[in-house]
Amino acid sequence: MLAEQVVRSMGWVAVSSGAARVTEFVSLAILAIVLSPDDFGLVAVAFLIANAVAVFQGLGLAPALIQRQGEVSDAANTAFTLTVVTGLGLCAAAVVAAPGIVSFFSLEQTSATMIVALLFLKIPIDSFGLIQESLLEKSLRFKLKSCAEVSSAITFAMVSVSMALAAGGAWSIVVGHLAGSAVRTSLLWRLSPHRPSLAFDFGLAKQLIEYGKHIVAFSMINFALFNVDYLIVGKVLGSTALGLYTLAFNISNLPATSLTHVVSRVMFPAYSRLQDNMPRLAGSFLATLRFVSFISIPLGTVILVLSPEFVMTVLGSKWQGAIPVVQALAVLGLVRSLLANVGEVYKSVGRPDITPKIHLAWLLALAPALLLATRYGVAGVGLAETAVAGLIAPFYVLSLNRILDLRWRDLLAAVYPGAMSSLVLAGVLVLLQDPVLRALGVHGFPNLIISGFVAVVAYLLAAFFISRDTLFQLRALLRLLSRPPATVSASHPLS
Repeated sequence: MLAEQVVRSMGWVAVSSGAARVTEFVSLAILAIVLSPDDFGLVAVAFLIANAVAVFQGLGLAPALIQRQGEVSDAANTAFTLTVVTGLGLCAAAVVAAPGIVSFFSLEQTSATMIVALLFLKIPIDSFGLIQESLLEKSLRFKLKSCAEVSSAITFAMVSVSMALAAGGAWSIVVGHLAGSAVRTSLLWRLSPHRPSLAFDFGLAKQLIEYGKHIVAFSMINFALFNVDYLIVGKVLGSTALGLYTLAFNISNLPATSLTHVVSRVMFPAYSRLQDNMPRLAGSFLATLRFVSFISIPLGTVILVLSPEFVMTVLGSKWQGAIPVVQALAVLGLVRSLLANVGEVYKSVGRPDITPKIHLAWLLALAPALLLATRYGVAGVGLAETAVAGLIAPFYVLSLNRILDLRWRDLLAAVYPGAMSSLVLAGVLVLLQDPVLRALGVHGFPNLIISGFVAVVAYLLAAFFISRDTLFQLRALLRLLSRPPATVSASHPLS
């Protein structure tokens, strides 16, 4: 049954995403200790351009396959051919443009051009696995896909950290990502039962591209929206400032990137199966929003309050400039994690055009705000980004309310348990830090350990008194995940 598949798929994606994010976070912390902000800035520039080029490599064909009903073998072959050819062509063009990119950002490292060009090899490596990945997602076989993702994260951590400890500098991050991509693509081929060929059907290609063009439009605008800050910081403030900003963004948006990955990967194919039953789709959306907010809001709260102690203790004083940026962007991470679920609904009902329109307006408001904010440094950029996101967020869900026949109070009721419990959590942590721990001279790892334990206890107690039903439903979902498939019932919050 779909309910059983969704629960188990979300469980596998949550486990794999959690394992991958923890691995990446630990490796990122080690790299930050060993490498300099300038190294991070150089790699951030390389990724900025590589990700811009990668927007076009899939042509929106993977989501088109997931949304497509019926037999998709021939369509998968056509999509595979288009994806591979496009990936190879884009990589070649990007390598040629590498010297100009280095010059534009005024990068002074002697090896900058070679580092930027090398990272572009990630594009064709990834393109060989895109269709395999989409077919696994379409069939909700996330257990197999999880193996590839976790293996990729472990490979990146081992290679990058080893090279960094051997004085590999910025090369260590790039080579680590290439190794991780190669392992991921290889495992997707090994684990997927489908073997796409270089066949091509013009009729199928036209149908796929017709749907995919909206995804590409969304990807272009979405890329610009979530990377214009990197572009402006790198160009106006320099690579060192970009390194500080990049690390701060990765830390502060950890809840958003982790939960968005889980939600988008599982709920899009699940919502697509419910596209003809709007009441069930609305109920599934609200249940998902309730649990996402229950996890993401407290995580963001902890990051906001404890980031100064974490940065100084774990990363060191050379990253002190990232602290106000982490705190400013923590709220942005919350907004992103809550809105991620909305875009999946738009795509699943055949309206992928809605999100690009909203994001275009967001981008037009954000770009000038960030340019003005650069006079206040990277912290000003972080505050501007968060402020604009807060202004745009209500408009993001207007179309959703019409499509699913929802009211604002339905949405507020869904996020209420996590929001109110996190408010209590914030108060406890703030009171614990200044009047208690710092007054007693407790700093460093003891401070973080005590604060983390108190945070968990305070949040669970607050949630129990504010909305114990949410805790009971979450416990029921965890029990469902631990049972054999045959005993799983459809009577749970996502059904």
